[in-house]
Amino acid sequence: MTPAHSAPSRVDAPPSGALAGLNEQELGRRVGELFARPGFKIPVLPVTALEVMRLSRQADMGVEKLIEVLSQDSMLAADILKLARSPVYAGLSQAKTLKEAAVRLGNAGVHRIVLEAVQRSVFRAPGLVQALEAVRKHGSAVGHLARVVSKHASLDPDFGFLCGLLHEIGLSAGLMALAADKTPKLDLAGWFTLDRAHEEVAQVICHYWKLPPELGQVLAQHHAPPDSLSAANPMVSLLVVAEFLAEQDAAGLGHLLKKATGIDLPMEPADHRIDQARSMLRLDDRAWTRLYEDAATTMASLDAEA
Repeated sequence: MTPAHSAPSRVDAPPSGALAGLNEQELGRRVGELFARPGFKIPVLPVTALEVMRLSRQADMGVEKLIEVLSQDSMLAADILKLARSPVYAGLSQAKTLKEAAVRLGNAGVHRIVLEAVQRSVFRAPGLVQALEAVRKHGSAVGHLARVVSKHASLDPDFGFLCGLLHEIGLSAGLMALAADKTPKLDLAGWFTLDRAHEEVAQVICHYWKLPPELGQVLAQHHAPPDSLSAANPMVSLLVVAEFLAEQDAAGLGHLLKKATGIDLPMEPADHRIDQARSMLRLDDRAWTRLYEDAATTMASLDAEA
């Protein structure tokens, strides 16, 4: 990964075609139909995951209690240990037991890894598996990159990770809804319907999952135009930078979606917001170069995991 100032990024609405003149009322109707599909239910977090995340937010909570709760769900525990042993989490040596992984990660790290493990398991979209996996991979990359950016911008790295990991969660839920059809179909027009609604859907998911209200606010604003970044939560600028870095390493959603499904999203330069975001985060050229170096290391770990 080498410093650059332009990269392709998906646009938020097609320039022409079936959805070009779609008004908000019509969009709302289509989204309502999407989530009213028979058989579709908003995905819920496992009880064990909810309890672990609640406990992990308590500063005085010992790791033994977290292990006790995690051990009640063998499948979740196995997923967490598998993730903890992956290159992006493992460090110099792999954890051999769940306790060793939890001690190494700490409470905040356990919170992060539980959410990442759960996101892999609760979203299911038969017939649209490739598209869902593209969204998951993108979210994981942006989450880990957001954590890196947070450290350079003096922001909370764990909340940055959470914002990055879940910033496209509305798309995952939308794909689940489409997959409730007997013969699910995803084309460019359908994708743009999901894309234009996914921020609102993400807020619903955050509410059902009892995630911090601030997270819902960030997810609702993460496509804010450049002139709105100064009034938005700083984490929105952080997501702009993290997504930009992901695109530099072929982890942008447009690239992953095309590779997985053949859907070719209209693209535009990603730098229409990057300069403003860098300014908001006070990332000068020197800091930007160091950030690129750290981002490259993180992406190499994610590539090794894949």
